[in-house]
Amino acid sequence: MIQIENLKKAYGTNQVLRGVSLQIKKGEIVTVIGPSGAGKTTLLRMLNWLELPDEGTIRIADAAIDAKNPTKKEIYHLRAQSSMVFQHYNLFHNKTVLENVTESLIYVKKLAKKEADEIGMELLRKVGLQEKHDQYPSRLSGGQQQRVGIARALAVDPKVMLFDEPTSALDPEWVGEVLAVMNQIAAEGMTMVVVSHEMRFARSVSNRVLFFDEGVIQEDGTPEQIFRNPQNERTKQFLSQACLDG
Repeated sequence: MIQIENLKKAYGTNQVLRGVSLQIKKGEIVTVIGPSGAGKTTLLRMLNWLELPDEGTIRIADAAIDAKNPTKKEIYHLRAQSSMVFQHYNLFHNKTVLENVTESLIYVKKLAKKEADEIGMELLRKVGLQEKHDQYPSRLSGGQQQRVGIARALAVDPKVMLFDEPTSALDPEWVGEVLAVMNQIAAEGMTMVVVSHEMRFARSVSNRVLFFDEGVIQEDGTPEQIFRNPQNERTKQFLSQACLDG
């Protein structure tokens, strides 16, 4: 489903990614953990071509792109394979909840408004917000806004969903409702790549956990392996500082 080969990215003298290679199978839920500044979000954003790698290749489903010679057609095709849920929601505050979800259906997929609204309402039911369809984001809690963001991401029918710290901007009381929706999507077989400090999700839902530091994957294993028996000393240090129990 996803294949990354030798991705590199530098900002001046700061080498953010140092030749990352990774394969993710269809239906896998992969959580990327690690300290701030390790390059996790940069890697995630490259999968949607929101950040441009200096070197390397990315393949998602039947879309492939080489950083050295990308074409507009290849970039568009790659972006069409995935959808991203952002840390700070990125909703349109002048549009209702339903309009936020249907925006891409109407203007990208060119669906008629009636059909788009039907799909949008079904997606809002999936995230438990159908009764909020005519409200504006400013009237919603942070957790509700993030659930709208998830519904909007699902609207384009992606093959892969990318989550960039989806709960880090939320008050603790709202984290659970967002994780519950993510758990539901994972159970339905969606391929997911999640950058997160939310260790509960990493431990209970992920098929794989990647520990990322200094621009490389330091360790890659099952949640059981990573959390109970990490092999890399840097992984051990990070998890110890994360104050995990059990």
